[in-house]
Amino acid sequence: LFTIATLDLKLLLVPLIFLAALVVTLRRHNEHLRPVAGLLRERFGAMNAGLAEAVAGIEVVKGFAQEPAEEGRFQEDARAYRDAFVQEGDINARYLPLLLYGLAIGLAFGHALLLFRQGDISVGQVITYMALIGTLRSPIRFLLRTSSVIQQSLAGARRILETILTETELDQNTAGLSQAMQGDVQFEHVSFGYEAVAGAEAGNGEMGGNGRGPVVDGAAALVLNDISFHVKPGRTVAIVGQTGAGKSTLTKLLNRTFDT
Repeated sequence: LFTIATLDLKLLLVPLIFLAALVVTLRRHNEHLRPVAGLLRERFGAMNAGLAEAVAGIEVVKGFAQEPAEEGRFQEDARAYRDAFVQEGDINARYLPLLLYGLAIGLAFGHALLLFRQGDISVGQVITYMALIGTLRSPIRFLLRTSSVIQQSLAGARRILETILTETELDQNTAGLSQAMQGDVQFEHVSFGYEAVAGAEAGNGEMGGNGRGPVVDGAAALVLNDISFHVKPGRTVAIVGQTGAGKSTLTKLLNRTFDT
């Protein structure tokens, strides 16, 4: 705009009108795109969550012959995501600033010719003016693309904040406890395992799978075998071991995720 102003202040008329119209258009575009962007992120998350759940529980899915049901659910989630994506594309197409830019080029050329016929500007100024107007094409396309990305990012940020700010019924004592810890943790000859799969050979070490859950003492496949330790109040103990040694199982017994 500054360079155009150096040619002739009258040439600023069309660019200023175009910029004002562009601001209004982008504002309306964002207003219509914001809810669709939120819906798009929501459906994308639902599709990924359903797929991850099915893959993580593949043994249960196959065990109960639920492959067709899971496939149908994934297709439904993918179809919903596709519809939201198409809706977003429709909004971007309806608010395409390049159409407004094309109109601005026509008006700018007509205005420049009018000023030339009146003797206010020269042919060189007309050519320079149209070249400067032409440089706006790429920034406008980038502006629309950036606007869509920003709305999608804001929608994702809102979903994250909703999760973080969700209130729970847990005791939110941020100040902590000032009194000394009382009590201790003591395991005495604890063994823990899972019922063997029906039909499995005795002693093959297979665990879980029949849905009857964990059992303590007398299990066919022991994860923990005759564990004993004593942790005094205020002390920190590290549980070290290779993968599958039973570290996670021990902590789940401690907080009674697995119970007797």
